[in-house]
Amino acid sequence: MSDKIDANNKVTQPDGKTVVVGSVRGKLGDDFSVTRYNVDGSLDKTFSDDGQQITDFGTANDVAYSVALQGDKIVVAGCASRVGNTSFAIARYNSNGSLDDTFSSDGLQTTNFNAIAICNAVATQGNKILVAGYSYIDKPIQESDFIVARYNIDGSLDKTFSNDGIQKTDFFGFGDYANSIALQGDKIVVAGDAVSSSSGYLTTAIARYNSDGSLDKSFSGDGLQTTGISSSASLIVQKDKILVAAYGTDDFIVFCYNSNGALDKTFGNDGIQRTHFGTNYYAQTNSISMEQGKIIITGNLYDSKKGIRQLVMVRYK
Repeated sequence: MSDKIDANNKVTQPDGKTVVVGSVRGKLGDDFSVTRYNVDGSLDKTFSDDGQQITDFGTANDVAYSVALQGDKIVVAGCASRVGNTSFAIARYNSNGSLDDTFSSDGLQTTNFNAIAICNAVATQGNKILVAGYSYIDKPIQESDFIVARYNIDGSLDKTFSNDGIQKTDFFGFGDYANSIALQGDKIVVAGDAVSSSSGYLTTAIARYNSDGSLDKSFSGDGLQTTGISSSASLIVQKDKILVAAYGTDDFIVFCYNSNGALDKTFGNDGIQRTHFGTNYYAQTNSISMEQGKIIITGNLYDSKKGIRQLVMVRYK
């Protein structure tokens, strides 16, 4: 197995095995890296013979950012890059690590927006695949939009979703960056960042969509919600609540929203829980999860005085 791997995300299978995705450096650029581990942490040799599957989309750089399970299939989403053009890229694998040729005939699917497009998140919705990210379609480089795309089980774009399978969402007319996606019943929730028109800073941004791709106007009146001066990393849905992990300059932040898009005032301080680390730190959250009724945030802290970066985990009641 290559020792030049960058890991970006993981998922645990029902049998306890863990699938880790990211990129591996090859001679001509990066390729998707998918690695599966047994419960004891050893490489699963039943997966692609040696525990790792490397996938090249035939472009200069291919990077996997997210992974989800679809029955016994493994769905991995990321980007395939050429000079000046980056496409959404999806690969679907069988349980043994081979590419699933019932998906887009070879297991691989790319969606080209004729612009830079970054795919950060994937979720499965029955026999559909949802991905979220952002792109500068028909816009200057600083004015990206949320992009959500839905695919059928055969890898084709689902034309019942927003008429062409792709939904673009603009918050303020500036930069919008979708980072995570989750399902809330038959609704689709996407979280990320938007450049605020009032402050000019990044604000945590959430969009909720109906199953047909239209914005859900029962959520905050127009389907859109923004909160604070912060960047959003990931989200989870707990029944009628939406929990979003975000960060400011030196703090981890958890936002809790009710199903109508309003902050849940019973959570933390008026719907917001902050953990401050001190002015010499720069914080970044990476993930949020719920384990045994506790909220767990993982991320990084950069200590500007010592010049070191640390991994951090915070658990909340």
